[in-house]
Amino acid sequence: MSWIDRINESKLSITTGDGKTYTPLWKNAILNINFNTEGLEFIGVPGTFVGREEVKGQQFPLLIYFQGEDCIDVAKEFRISSADKRPWKISHPYYDDLLVQPLGLKFDDSQLNVVKITGTLWETLDQKYPTNKVNAPKEIEIKKSEIDLLTQESFVIKLETPSTELIQPANDSVIKTGSNYSFLAQTKDEITDLKSKVTAASGAAQEITTNTSSYIKKANDLINFPFLTKQNIVVKVDQLINTFNDFAGVFLEDPTAEKKATYEFQSTMLLSELSLNLIDTDINEFDKRSDVISVIDSLTLAYDTFGETMDDLGYTQDSELALRLDYIVNFTLSSLYDVALNSKQERFFTLDKDNNIVNLAHRFYGTGDDNLDLFIKQNDITYNEILNIKKGREIVYFV
Repeated sequence: MSWIDRINESKLSITTGDGKTYTPLWKNAILNINFNTEGLEFIGVPGTFVGREEVKGQQFPLLIYFQGEDCIDVAKEFRISSADKRPWKISHPYYDDLLVQPLGLKFDDSQLNVVKITGTLWETLDQKYPTNKVNAPKEIEIKKSEIDLLTQESFVIKLETPSTELIQPANDSVIKTGSNYSFLAQTKDEITDLKSKVTAASGAAQEITTNTSSYIKKANDLINFPFLTKQNIVVKVDQLINTFNDFAGVFLEDPTAEKKATYEFQSTMLLSELSLNLIDTDINEFDKRSDVISVIDSLTLAYDTFGETMDDLGYTQDSELALRLDYIVNFTLSSLYDVALNSKQERFFTLDKDNNIVNLAHRFYGTGDDNLDLFIKQNDITYNEILNIKKGREIVYFV
């Protein structure tokens, strides 16, 4: 069937989680396809074997319209249906039958006779795999303890007598990490704690030639600092990723064997620490589903970058460390996908007339001061909007 026939003979239909079916007008079709991949290296054999497995969940933008005299009522019904957390079944003119979850939806009824709805859809499986129940935080906590011990032992063996050339980059790494984390320290206790960890790690860096074990322990304490703060989880992850990126600039600008090894060990500590804390994060710390997707993308990109960097350097990683890190990261990513599907969906609504914060908070969240405060915070309500929010203002809420 040609694409013209598909458009002329097929309609887009959406069956939401509550079983209701909608057939809106639609536009645009862009599909992002990724694959589950695994890179394997073998001692004495140049290059990397990349095994491509199954296709990952596809993502694509949604742009649909409800049109006609009853468009407002139909769009309202669709908005209520979309709050059901069960996946949607979509029959698409281009992509046939899909099972998807919306990451966020925006409703715009500012134009006459039509309601435009935009968002992003994420293809999902009809059941979770593996199906056996695993205590994810406990599993990764055990694996993290094992990898920490192995990292310290391997670092001491590989850098038994490090040269003085490693002192400066090791200390630079500490200073840059402290600088990145300074954005996270908000209370007096957090600021004091960060300074203490930076001082301890810096002191250990100065003595790295005689006590490599102390350096790796103090550096790990510093790397873990973001998860001792009360900052938003996405902000914490951003600063950890900035620190990870700095490792390459510090240790690989003039990459000697011992600098490559230090990059390997510190990156392993950071990525495993990031995984441990992400999997132990309460779902309520994620404001919305797109936050979880952002974290998934950040961890995936950092882990892929780490592997590619090691390959580009022609560096043979510690095989045991590499296997353990691979398990931790991929187990965490699998768990985060589950979190994403159970977290809140973002909704946007454009006001069709002037309104006020009390009415809107009541409409989207119900009565109560807590709901009013939540609405004000989520929408960055300014002083000028306390009494009146004007027509055309975009409102965000979560379901």
